[in-house]
Amino acid sequence: MAYVSMYRRWRPQTFDEVVGQEHVTRTLRNAVAAGRISHAYLFCGPRGTGKTSVAKLLAKALNCQNGPTPDPCGKCEACVRIRDGRSMDVIEIDAASNRGIDEIRELREKVKFAPVEERYKVYIIDEVHMLTQEAFNALLKTLEEPPARVVFVLATTEPHKVLPTILSRCQRFDFRRLTNRELSARISAVAASEGIQISEDAVKLIASSAQGAARDALGLLEQCAAYTGGIVTYDDAVAAIGVAGFQKVAGFCDSVIHKDLAAALTLVRDLVDSGHDPGQFLRDVIEHFRNLLVLRACGFKTELVDAPEASLDDLKRQAQALPSADILRAIDILSAAESDMRYSAAPLLTLEIATIKLVIPVLASSATEVGSASTLGSSPVEQERRPAATGGPALRSQQARPGGGPSQPAPRPAGVDANRERPARGPTGRATLVGGTTQARSSPASAAEPAASSRPSSSSRHGPSPEASTETAASAALAAPDAPVRVTGSPVLGPVTRSTTLEEVRAKWGDVLVALKGKGAVLTWYNQTTPVALVGNELTVGFQTEFLRDRASDARYRTPVEEALKAILGVDLAVKCVVSPQRDPVQPPPAEEVPWPDTDDAPPPGSAAGALGMRPAEPTGEEARGETERPFPSDVALPGPESRAPVPGDGNLKTANGNGDANGDANGDGVELSDAESEGFAASFAKAKAAIMDHPAVKAALSVFGGKVFKIEI
Repeated sequence: MAYVSMYRRWRPQTFDEVVGQEHVTRTLRNAVAAGRISHAYLFCGPRGTGKTSVAKLLAKALNCQNGPTPDPCGKCEACVRIRDGRSMDVIEIDAASNRGIDEIRELREKVKFAPVEERYKVYIIDEVHMLTQEAFNALLKTLEEPPARVVFVLATTEPHKVLPTILSRCQRFDFRRLTNRELSARISAVAASEGIQISEDAVKLIASSAQGAARDALGLLEQCAAYTGGIVTYDDAVAAIGVAGFQKVAGFCDSVIHKDLAAALTLVRDLVDSGHDPGQFLRDVIEHFRNLLVLRACGFKTELVDAPEASLDDLKRQAQALPSADILRAIDILSAAESDMRYSAAPLLTLEIATIKLVIPVLASSATEVGSASTLGSSPVEQERRPAATGGPALRSQQARPGGGPSQPAPRPAGVDANRERPARGPTGRATLVGGTTQARSSPASAAEPAASSRPSSSSRHGPSPEASTETAASAALAAPDAPVRVTGSPVLGPVTRSTTLEEVRAKWGDVLVALKGKGAVLTWYNQTTPVALVGNELTVGFQTEFLRDRASDARYRTPVEEALKAILGVDLAVKCVVSPQRDPVQPPPAEEVPWPDTDDAPPPGSAAGALGMRPAEPTGEEARGETERPFPSDVALPGPESRAPVPGDGNLKTANGNGDANGDANGDGVELSDAESEGFAASFAKAKAAIMDHPAVKAALSVFGGKVFKIEI
């Protein structure tokens, strides 16, 4: 007869032999004894906990020659056929490979027939959660009202994937994982029956490695027996199973305690090179730190940990050497590494990084701060603090006082409340911004170090720059954690303590408009505006028309203006839009213009037209022949009464072709006008320009292009 695996040979044959599932076996025994047999059962639980074995025991109890009975004999023809898997009426179906609707339809056709050999026809559907939606729906009616003498037993490791309509039609039994003590007893009993000599420490190692599964425990026992030939010691079990073993894990923990990073990394590298799984070693280390925490928190009660007897002394020693806080921190780091390792392409690198964090706690805390306050989205004060903390220029500029004493705090500026300098309760080793001052708290060890003061440089006599002030404050927060540090002159702290006036806003309004370039249509609505009032933090901006006011009041256009005000003035201001045509609008500073030559080429990139993507109009008709003048610029000065107005034929008035007037005065001699004629010409010219400037299209063009229009066709 072919060899049968140990876990198959030692499969429970009676309900009494089932280990760790008394709540299930007791219910089924009583139901069979009372004749209250349900038509459908659902067995849920982890792998190797006895779901399929109990399903076969139920089939035996129902079909035993002496039954139905809660204690099948195991010797009659029915019990033997079910045990050997030869019964035609006990059908096992693997739903993982028979998951379609066609298989369920075939089952529905066969379930109608009466049992051939046994009293009941039992269908055991394993991994039932693998059935498709259509297969589940096809099974619903049959499962709800099966024919007489038919029992369904559904087994799954993931009951949450089973349809609720299926769950509601079954009696559900949840199988639990076996404890290490139950597994150890089972392993010892099977080993004694098989003639295997195994040490107690090896039994504990196999039980812990099985993770609550009886089938896995018997499989590991068989593997260890095959490795040694029948005598299994702890070291043999370590080598056969492939775990690191207590000595390796304890040595790793000792390296962490003594801050020996080289030894810890060497141990990790040797384990991986010898074929050990980094993930398994990481789980072993987590279990070891768990034992240390339990021993330290529970008064060193060794019965609460699953470890070899010879290792208890080492556990006690390490638990006494490590504070509970350090043990918890180590468990957090290792647990995070285990989670990351599941999706990592380089598990060894993940394990090595976790080792470095364990040995050098500063790196772990620094990584946490960098992850929570990175350059993107972090405040400028935190961005300045990071180079200072890593030995940047700000930290290196801190020089000790000649007298060796602590530096004196800077005098408080006038108008600064003393309550704002009260230290804030923040996380250890991090600076907290309270009311315009940056304050830091550190651990007691770092607080004991004297604070260093910076030596004034030649440039500091002329006043520190905002960047230097922020950098010095960050360095002082790290060097003197117990003393409040004032940051002055930094634009990032402006919104906290700074105030402004209407005159300052009006003086900077042109810069605000320049900052709005490139913000879409924002500059279109705010171009011809001026600040008219400032009450508290509300800035009132005047517009010439209600249309412009209504458009500019939209949050899409108002928010960029508020952001520009904050960036330029350092103040948080809320913009309010009103109609105020009597005030002169503030124009933005004109950009440096590049002359546009009299050609048909595109405008130069530096010009306003180039920035707007404008191109000159194609000359047509009279323009192509040079018989018309170019349109005058919008900012041309009107001639006064004392000016001499040119007339046709005057050399000062030329057509676009550079010649004389249309009458063909080749000599270019002009005709002087009298004062009355000059005044009339000037008035007519001013009236014509006013009519043109009042045209809606001209107004819109001037508003959009900032008063610089090259050509308008109406």
